[in-house]
Amino acid sequence: MAISCTGGAEFVQTLCKYPREPSMTETDPPEQVSDAVTSTASEGISRLRWFGYWRKLALWTVIVSTVSGAAVTMVAAHGLSPFGGLEFVPRVVGLSITRELCARMAPSASALALVHWAHSVGIEQLQPELRRATGREVSGALFALPGVVVGAFISSLVVARFAYAIRCKTFVFGVLGTLAPLDPLVGVASTLVSACLLGLLLLPVLPILTRSRWPLFIKLALGWLCLCLFNGILSTVTSWALAATHAIQ
Repeated sequence: MAISCTGGAEFVQTLCKYPREPSMTETDPPEQVSDAVTSTASEGISRLRWFGYWRKLALWTVIVSTVSGAAVTMVAAHGLSPFGGLEFVPRVVGLSITRELCARMAPSASALALVHWAHSVGIEQLQPELRRATGREVSGALFALPGVVVGAFISSLVVARFAYAIRCKTFVFGVLGTLAPLDPLVGVASTLVSACLLGLLLLPVLPILTRSRWPLFIKLALGWLCLCLFNGILSTVTSWALAATHAIQ
């Protein structure tokens, strides 16, 4: 019995030398633990919500690039074909897509993806995320920019080859021979300006469209018309600014 008591005393002394470290729930108040759990859960839910936006952005990037590339090719070919100038179509298309079209279509694809995403999540879930809409518009436009450029060139190449019998080799070398090293930088800068302006405009417009009980296709049609008006005004203002700059010089 004495040996047993001695071993027990030694065991107790050992435990006293190496005390157990307290866990987080023992050191932190319950309110801090609850706030940490709530914050982590809210961040996870927010990421899941925005994951739907990125999927819709990929969809609208394909749609917008395909339509815009085909449209700019048909307009250029229709205007040049009466004068026998189909060989200049690749040059016009290359400059239009790189300098102007990508800077308008990439922010438009991001804006349409935001409208589509907001319709699916509803106004209750949109309100906490509304302050991030401008940032998502800009980041989405930059993310969609390479896809818009590549998709527009592929769509334009297909239309030029099968609708106007322009050889693929002629089209590709015509586009590459026209572009200057600064053209991509001009396109990226124009994309940033357009995306920032659209992001600011979406802050009041997005909740109005989300609260309305209109079907999705009506919201997207209104969004498309507003984007066409916005891009037209922005292009006009840009042309006036360039004309005034040349006149001053």
